[in-house]
Amino acid sequence: MMADVCESQARRAVAALSALLVSGVLATWPPPTQAQGAFDVTWAAGLISVSAHDAPLAEVLRRVGELTGVEFEGLDEVNEPCSVTFTNKWLVDGLRRVLGDRSYIMARNGGDVGVTPGIRVWLNTGSTRTRARPRVRESALAAGTLEPGDGWEVGEEQPDPELERLEQSRFFEEMSDGILLEAVTSSPNERVRVRALEALNARSPGFAVNVLERAMVGTDAALAGTAAVLMAENDDPGTVESLGRILRHPEPAVRLSALEMLAQREDPSVLDYIAEAMNDDDEVIRHTARRLQNELSQVTNAER
Repeated sequence: MMADVCESQARRAVAALSALLVSGVLATWPPPTQAQGAFDVTWAAGLISVSAHDAPLAEVLRRVGELTGVEFEGLDEVNEPCSVTFTNKWLVDGLRRVLGDRSYIMARNGGDVGVTPGIRVWLNTGSTRTRARPRVRESALAAGTLEPGDGWEVGEEQPDPELERLEQSRFFEEMSDGILLEAVTSSPNERVRVRALEALNARSPGFAVNVLERAMVGTDAALAGTAAVLMAENDDPGTVESLGRILRHPEPAVRLSALEMLAQREDPSVLDYIAEAMNDDDEVIRHTARRLQNELSQVTNAER
């Protein structure tokens, strides 16, 4: 009898405890989450952690800057939300996670980028590439050497806030060749890529030769047209060898452009490249090579 009483009391105690636990769970369900708009940034031992839920991206970046020393340009025009969570990442990796798909240029000022800040970030205002033609192509179109095509507009250039901000901050004058090269290869803004290529060629023509060569044979139409104009103007001796390599490009139009540029060089080695072009598979290139050879021969004979 006593055993039955004890067992009954035990059952009632378990039931009461279960009810208490259930009520507690229900009272706190769903589990608490970070309030909308809230965020937290920590920076310790060279590692950054960020937790943000629909928080203003500009505010998150400002806090990152305060803690890490990273400088951000263009924060006043950033108005989208940020939702991201990560723990203990190297600084550059963390910045990339926070910035996500947003357009930006990141300049690293030496040192171990995982630990040492020394980083400056220019935030682009536009999410899509501008279709306005870079100014370097204006003269080419006027001269009839280029024709309007897909993605080009004929007429006055439209203002580009991102480009203007970079110009005002002297980005193209003060940044190193390596950073300008990164802008040429990675900026999603066509006009920034072109302007960086112009600045790189003006400042370091020898260093720029290989960059121009890659741009001329690349898939970026804006850079290809700009690179062709700049290559023609670049007086560095290395341009002859670069143009000679371009003579082996699979596209006849690219080879023809390189051939005509070579003919403008005052370098005896161009005669070898022109002779090589006389055996080209393309009839137009063969004919052009023969014409150029005759013209150069006449000039040489006249000088004698």
